[in-house]
Amino acid sequence: MSQAIQPRYLNLKDASKYCGLSARTLERAVKDKKVKSYIQGRRLIDRESLDAWITGANDSGDGGDLARLEKQMADLSAELSKVRELLEQGRASGLGWFSLQSAAEYTDFTERSITNATKLGQLKFRRVRIKGERFCVRIKREWLDEWLEKQPVI
Repeated sequence: MSQAIQPRYLNLKDASKYCGLSARTLERAVKDKKVKSYIQGRRLIDRESLDAWITGANDSGDGGDLARLEKQMADLSAELSKVRELLEQGRASGLGWFSLQSAAEYTDFTERSITNATKLGQLKFRRVRIKGERFCVRIKREWLDEWLEKQPVI
């Protein structure tokens, strides 16, 4: 069984295919001196330097860019889970969206008053599908503030 010998230097297009990153990302890595490259009529990227950058072997002990990206992805995934949980619980007011209950708490009006305002077209709202079947009403904070400004002052 014969394996093809990988060339040490790759042009930008081949380097992009090799590592699965865009040419622009590789250009930034070269510019930031994270990956070695040479110009011989065209830019050639050192494959070993590219491998070291991706695996983090040439970094200062923190695991490199790949480890940083994996950590960022894990953090974003955890944040997304929290947002989904808030939406399912109807407590998305921290995100600028309110359920009927949290809108009532925010405005000191009853849920019935909020519902009537949506039915009369005085208050904007959105219906969102939660858990496949159930529709829930969600109201943006800005829409509530606009509606409150229009209410008569006693």
